[in-house]
Amino acid sequence: RPCKPACGVDQNNQRKVNFLEDDSWLPEADRPLLHNVRAFREELGHHSRVPAISIFGYGIKTISGITLEILERGLFGNINYQQEPAGDSTIPQNSAVLDGTEIHPVQQYHGSLFVDQDVKMRLKIELTKKI
Repeated sequence: RPCKPACGVDQNNQRKVNFLEDDSWLPEADRPLLHNVRAFREELGHHSRVPAISIFGYGIKTISGITLEILERGLFGNINYQQEPAGDSTIPQNSAVLDGTEIHPVQQYHGSLFVDQDVKMRLKIELTKKI
């Protein structure tokens, strides 16, 4: 899920930045790529078209915000990342849930979710509908 309304804030805590909506941080030549990403994400929608479950990690330090200095010509500098125990070390938990799905949070690191025994059991139940 894209950062809404913003993932970053300027050095004066006044200007909020949504990196998918504001393309000023990218070189001019790369901006069409971001526009394509935005269009693709909108095409996917925000709800699953088939029954789904959101399995995600929580409770582990994860980047959850960014402060940055807005330089001349809108370029960014002096970027600082805030971390809090709100994800799986890679994905913030509030970005890992697809609207309208069941959720299955697991206190586990991102790279370990696929080998976690609780995750394997939940997948087995979901795929076979039996234990």
